[in-house]
Amino acid sequence: MAQDPRFAAGVELEGERATLLDYLRAYRLTMEMKCADLDAAQLARRSVPPSTMSLLGLVRHMADVERNWFRRVMAQADAPRTSIAQREVLVHMIEEYARHCGHADLLRERIDGRVGQ
Repeated sequence: MAQDPRFAAGVELEGERATLLDYLRAYRLTMEMKCADLDAAQLARRSVPPSTMSLLGLVRHMADVERNWFRRVMAQADAPRTSIAQREVLVHMIEEYARHCGHADLLRERIDGRVGQ
């Protein structure tokens, strides 16, 4: 755990926003760690038929989800103003990453047997 980049030793989080952002950071790192040291073919390897899920597909999906929620909804880059609170978006993103990190666990195990993290 001392070498795990998701756990910053001695850092105290102050407030709900800091806590939510830290959870989001940790899940992003988890997804990154699941993809670490794999080549393009391994990243694109699909799970089991009929599913077309792959680590690369999960990363692309998460990039699209983040772009939608943070750029389009929160920054209102190309959407009308909404009533969606930052807290709701952060909680949704944490939930989205948590679910897909579970998928990434299974995909990585299928590729090279690596488990954990």
